[in-house]
Amino acid sequence: LLIATPAAFAQEPPPEAPLRWMRGRIAVETTIDGHGPYAFLLDSAAPMIVMDEAVAEGAGVRIYRDTHIAMPAADGALTAAYHGRFNSAYAGGLRLNADEAAVTDLSAHSAWLGEPVAGIAGLAHFGGAVTIDMEAAVLRIGRPNPAGGGIAIGADGAGFLQFNLVCNASVPVPASLDLGFGGLLALPEELARAKNLLGAAPILRIRDGGLASAAQTRLASVLVGAASFETPVIDLWPTGERGRLG
Repeated sequence: LLIATPAAFAQEPPPEAPLRWMRGRIAVETTIDGHGPYAFLLDSAAPMIVMDEAVAEGAGVRIYRDTHIAMPAADGALTAAYHGRFNSAYAGGLRLNADEAAVTDLSAHSAWLGEPVAGIAGLAHFGGAVTIDMEAAVLRIGRPNPAGGGIAIGADGAGFLQFNLVCNASVPVPASLDLGFGGLLALPEELARAKNLLGAAPILRIRDGGLASAAQTRLASVLVGAASFETPVIDLWPTGERGRLG
């Protein structure tokens, strides 16, 4: 005999992971096999967990030093990492869908951000639809309330999250969300011109050695769902098919 009480029908709040900011990057406090918490950066395109070697050793991760994994470094080149295995990883109340990691030296990341970086995790490791609530500073599993300004996001084959911006009030522009991108918004200049976004807008070009190395301009408006940029100054890149939002 099962007797249902009113409390049995109460809907429990979804588990969530607290977020914090490290020089503009989003990080989650993560435990590995009960050790930690450690600060893991969120990278929307990370295909696997990356863990600092010293942190992995301290957390008791099994490191197979005779097995190497090729992974991209910060400059785009390939670097070698060890293969590590662990039993469980949690970010707040969320269990990450992973039991292995690329183990390498992340001291350069720590020096760059000014505080220890223990690892990197991709949004795919949280499973299902992910909602990043910037105001509450938490990450939740589940779709946002459309009335709250949520936007539909897909993913490409490389794991980058994709959606549409609305520029200058009515022009849809494809873009990718890159949590590792240090800028606010970048658009390929060819794409911006093809969509007639630049018009007579002034373009600031910074030249080094006679070669154009950077450019910026200002759009009339940029919308991401229901949110608008207060100062829609954007970087212009020479080539590309999509914008990039940091």
